[in-house]
Amino acid sequence: PPPQQLPPPPFGGASQAAGGGGLPPAGLGLVLPAWEYYLYCFCLWPLSELGGRSLEDHKPPSSVAAAASTAISALASGAQPGAATDKRPLYLQLLDSYLHLFAPPDGQPLSREGERVVEAFSQFWLCQNAPRAAPAPACVITSAASLQCLSHLVHRLNLHEAAFVAAGHGRGMAADGSAHAQLARPLLDFYQTQLKHLPDISARVVSLIQLLIRFLQPW
Repeated sequence: PPPQQLPPPPFGGASQAAGGGGLPPAGLGLVLPAWEYYLYCFCLWPLSELGGRSLEDHKPPSSVAAAASTAISALASGAQPGAATDKRPLYLQLLDSYLHLFAPPDGQPLSREGERVVEAFSQFWLCQNAPRAAPAPACVITSAASLQCLSHLVHRLNLHEAAFVAAGHGRGMAADGSAHAQLARPLLDFYQTQLKHLPDISARVVSLIQLLIRFLQPW
């Protein structure tokens, strides 16, 4: 068959055709820069069986792991060495450090790079349940691990939103540069879909409601 043009990859990468000169080997339809490939793997980790289990079964770190956690926490928060050990899973510490870098609570609109990072988290952790053409797919019930990650994401974006509003940039869905507004529609769609499929009473429903309440706090 003749070569077919594939859709453009995320984040403005170079698109590739399915055949022809100077193209990637057969079966390789998308080439990502190193950072975007790492972000792809990072977003997938809590959705994987191993990643989800490591977050849900996390225990306080050993003394060696605690030292590494303290160093990462210092990078994420700007704290001085010798600060209290962060006992959260290493993945959540890294997530906080990336959000602190790409969506800092500095009162400025979200940068283009920050928009891409927030969009990536949204696509992996929220939009996996987005409506598709018929027949409708089965809902993917969210895990406790992904809810942990979403809680951290919302907390960091709330800090950005509070500083953003205080700096006089506006509030709500129409505000340009608001990371909070960027997450609103996919989060509300996710919330509605999950409530339709989760049991009426469960720890996961409670976590889902707490997540939405936290998200609505700045508004």
